[in-house]
Amino acid sequence: MTPNLEYLDLEICSDLEELHMGDECQKLTFLNIRHSKFRNLDLSLTPNLETLDLNHCSNLVELHMLAGYIKLKTVDLSWSGLMTLDLGSALNLWLLDLTRCSSLVELHMPDRSPNLRSIKLGYSKLRTLDIGLTPNLEYLDLEMCSDLEELHMGDECQKLTFLNIRCSKISKLDLRLTPNLEKLDLKNCSNLVELHMDNESLKKLVYLDLSGCLRFISFKFDIQSKASCSEVGPLAELHLTAESLDACPLHPDSNFPKFQFKCFYKEDRPLLTRNLEKLISFGLCACTDLDMFSRSICGLERLRELKLQGSIPEVPKDLDQLQCLETLHISCTNNIRHLPDNICMLKHLKSLEVESCSSFEKLPEDLGRLECLKKLTLSCEKIKDLPDSICMLKHLETLELSCQFLEKLPEDLDRLECLEKLTLSSEKIEDIPECIYMLKHLQSLELSCQFLEKLPEDLGQLECLRKLSLSSEKIKDIPDSIYMLKHLESLELSCQFLEKLPEDLGRLEGLKKLTLSSEKIKDLPDSICMLKHLESLQLYDCRLLEKLPEDLGRLECLRNLCLTSAKIKYLPNSICMLKHLESLELDDCSLLEKLPEDLDRLEHLEILNFSFCKLLQDIPCSRDDLVSLCRLGRKAYSQTTIIAENTLLWVGENVLETHSEQTNGEVVLSVDKLQGSAIRMLIVHLRVS
Repeated sequence: MTPNLEYLDLEICSDLEELHMGDECQKLTFLNIRHSKFRNLDLSLTPNLETLDLNHCSNLVELHMLAGYIKLKTVDLSWSGLMTLDLGSALNLWLLDLTRCSSLVELHMPDRSPNLRSIKLGYSKLRTLDIGLTPNLEYLDLEMCSDLEELHMGDECQKLTFLNIRCSKISKLDLRLTPNLEKLDLKNCSNLVELHMDNESLKKLVYLDLSGCLRFISFKFDIQSKASCSEVGPLAELHLTAESLDACPLHPDSNFPKFQFKCFYKEDRPLLTRNLEKLISFGLCACTDLDMFSRSICGLERLRELKLQGSIPEVPKDLDQLQCLETLHISCTNNIRHLPDNICMLKHLKSLEVESCSSFEKLPEDLGRLECLKKLTLSCEKIKDLPDSICMLKHLETLELSCQFLEKLPEDLDRLECLEKLTLSSEKIEDIPECIYMLKHLQSLELSCQFLEKLPEDLGQLECLRKLSLSSEKIKDIPDSIYMLKHLESLELSCQFLEKLPEDLGRLEGLKKLTLSSEKIKDLPDSICMLKHLESLQLYDCRLLEKLPEDLGRLECLRNLCLTSAKIKYLPNSICMLKHLESLELDDCSLLEKLPEDLDRLEHLEILNFSFCKLLQDIPCSRDDLVSLCRLGRKAYSQTTIIAENTLLWVGENVLETHSEQTNGEVVLSVDKLQGSAIRMLIVHLRVS
């Protein structure tokens, strides 16, 4: 007998199966029996209960309650085994949690719950739910209620801010009942065919997921609360991908083109526009009226960035209406052939990118009117020429052209006075305008033009150039003026018929990276040893190269030396002076017979690769780890059978685990880092006889 008991806490009494109360506990207001083993519980003796917590009572299948639990405010029955629950008389509920009640098929709610703030019913088996009149409800979570077909709300839920119905079978939803909704998750509601809304019902949304419902493969909306970097205040961004469909499930006889969409839309801050309503309208039906589609896109307000991908048949016609547009990116479409001429009216456009558009043929003639354009990227194989007006883009900083059939560049390219980066890839271009040397702010020049025969003689006047990358099968020499590029840091030359480098190459005092690939070069200029800041020297497939400069050790900052498929027989002894060398890679130097005597002076060496150097007999040194690596190398090369996976080998005082794999009759043997050694990796390749 406990007539005055008010508070009973039996939390995590995990073996508790029975609770006996001798008489009515009239004053009991709080009961916590979470994580117990009750199967049945009779609460008819507790008429004044306010808080009931039976969380994780997974054995609970039956709960007896009085008809008049008017004072009940908080109910947590999550993870229970209940199949039915009647809360029809709990008129003062504040919080209801039935999450993970995976057997729950029936729930009776009061006709009116004026105080109810939160309902959590995720993962239940409910088919219908009527929450009655809930004027103060703020949170409703029905996630993964995969059998739920109907949701009834008796009147407007004026205060509801969170609604999650993902993965349900609901076919209709009226958002006009929830004017203050902030987060709405309808992901994978694949049966949804009717979504009623108006501007008032969407204006406070900061998050929306419609992925996998309506005609959306994915649909994400998000407001990222941050200060806008735009000069004109908070703006929006839209990424839209279209995929063609053969038929519309709702209108199988329609003649309109049919699409489903992937949509990502975000705003800097709430814009109070009708943008979201217009975007959702795309997915209400697969049948797409292209004129209406175009008007909807171009009617989006304060749009800063627009990305269009996939099966979109044409660029929206009224682009000039997007007066805030700063970035336009069109990619991976086979249908779009050109841009509308009115794109030239976009006075704030800063970036225009058209990539992987196989049918795209030309740019508007008046493209030069885009006075704010800073970046132009084209990757379209059918483009043969560029409009001359492109040279009027006074603020253009980046020009990237990967157009295999582009035949020439405009002659007045030097008028692009702000250009900092020029990237060109074409199989048709044979020369570039001489005036390119007048681009005084150019920092990066990358040319991949297999039929380009020469560079401008005055290339050295590009005084700000930091990177020069050249790939061509026709070029035989580099202009001597290149030594004037005092700020050049990276020089990459993949020119199979290049016969020599300029003698004054060593005057490139800022050079940090030199990469060369040529089948004709036999030697390097001695001046290369004057490159005091060079960190990486990579010589790929220089098949006629017979020697390296004797003073290579003067490259005091060199960290990476890579030489492949060369005819050298030895390395200069001065290489041992490279105190900062971390990686020495001599791949497929089949004539290499020996390495310098003092190799152990390379105290920072971490990677040693002498793959396929089959004549190399020894590594003369006294450093334990390198001697051991040498022995391991000789052992590997003496093998004529495959080395077993995970072979244990002695290296110095360490037992190492090797890893091997065979590809096309070759074995790659690698050893990971040696304990107590600077050596991080040894790579050995051997051919199996």
